[in-house]
Amino acid sequence: MKNKITLFLLSYMSVILPAQSEPQLSGYFIDAPVTGLYYETSSGHQGFTDKGRFEYDEGDAVKFYLGQDNRGALISAISGQEIVTPNNISTQLSRSINLTRLLMSLDSTPNNRNNITIDDSVRSNTELINTLNNLDLSYLDSHLDEFQLAFVSIEEAARHLKKSHEYIKDRFASEHKVLDAKDTVFIYETVKKRDYKGSICAINLDQLRNPYYHAPIGKTTFEIKDDTIIEYPSIGDRFEGCQLIPNNVQKVVVSPLNEFGGERGLVSCAKQGCRQYQLNGFYIDDRQDGSDWKYRSIAINYDEKTHLLMEKSQGLGKKKHVDHNNVAAGVSFIYPKNKESFIDYSGVWIKKTFNGRETSSQCVLMKGDRILEGPKETDHCPITESSYQLMDKFLYRDAWWLNETGKTTLSALNVTVSWFDIDKGDQYTSWEYLPVNESWLGGTIYQYNQIKILDKHGLPSLKTINTSMYTKYDE
Repeated sequence: MKNKITLFLLSYMSVILPAQSEPQLSGYFIDAPVTGLYYETSSGHQGFTDKGRFEYDEGDAVKFYLGQDNRGALISAISGQEIVTPNNISTQLSRSINLTRLLMSLDSTPNNRNNITIDDSVRSNTELINTLNNLDLSYLDSHLDEFQLAFVSIEEAARHLKKSHEYIKDRFASEHKVLDAKDTVFIYETVKKRDYKGSICAINLDQLRNPYYHAPIGKTTFEIKDDTIIEYPSIGDRFEGCQLIPNNVQKVVVSPLNEFGGERGLVSCAKQGCRQYQLNGFYIDDRQDGSDWKYRSIAINYDEKTHLLMEKSQGLGKKKHVDHNNVAAGVSFIYPKNKESFIDYSGVWIKKTFNGRETSSQCVLMKGDRILEGPKETDHCPITESSYQLMDKFLYRDAWWLNETGKTTLSALNVTVSWFDIDKGDQYTSWEYLPVNESWLGGTIYQYNQIKILDKHGLPSLKTINTSMYTKYDE
């Protein structure tokens, strides 16, 4: 009888005892270690970074803000991971570099670039927060007159980013393999942002039905072998200016591996298996390449949760051997073909819009190729379609990625689009989306409504009129 009671008690205790939770993890926001960024995670952790450190749980999404809380300027939403840098929180290198410029310029200890401190006077500056919420950091130089701030140069920020990644490699390098690249078929999507002359590469919505028009999005499929790379038939990634030149030769091409370089990135580590530090870095490419001279910044980063490798490049302007504008820019997404995901945007989102000093929010329902609008200024959105009204398609013409399937590609959510409005003239919208989990969901959709201007160098630039952020609504 005693044994039966003991067994009963043990069984009962196994029911009432709480399950062991996953251990809390520590991550680091490093642009040099940054103190004073507010963060919050999907599991409930929140606070300010302390010498870069923040807390998260396995599987978390983490949001970073410049401000006192989540009413500040959202810097980015990203999957929880050990190292977060300006490089891996954006799909655009210009935005990453400009975030570094911003943090360096706000640093309360500018004489010590080994750390960055954002103090309370900066976090409580509502004028600064409003300005940041109303611009696209990719085009920071178009808004410099809106700041009471002396910004560091692009070149200084690029050198600082390079130094930060050296710091990360010295202190956080691990021999843990994160990707077996050899004998794996990869998809390589590339989005052209600017050509070398400075033209803005936007998808012309008025030309989409033109069979001779090709958007600035390329795609290739390849596989790395021991000594070769196999390229499978695809549309290709060759551009003339901003327009893709489709590959008309639909055949398998086998090329020597050494033709693709091997100093860094996927090719360099494919044979042995890639470590995290081999797929993350910031470099300044300053060298002769045949008859051309390369002077650009290159950033790569790999997210083990999304299986997504990003490569971004940004021309650094003129110098001794470069007499053209040299401002070409683009982003590429590389991922195993068996991990390819389409972003399911169907469902209810909270749209938060910043327009000058005014902020508004609204529940919207995305369904197929339609957007329906719901209640405004609420944190609680209805989930039934009857609570929403269909919007005039003209009002969301720039959401070119909407389609009947309710799913879209990563490239489609990371482009600039343009169209002509008979009353307002040429219109521009830039989209950005960064996945945070394995199914490529959980991220924030950024929408920047913009006009084209000329910057101080006489080059085309975009100035943001208002900004919207779409966050998926959790019931």
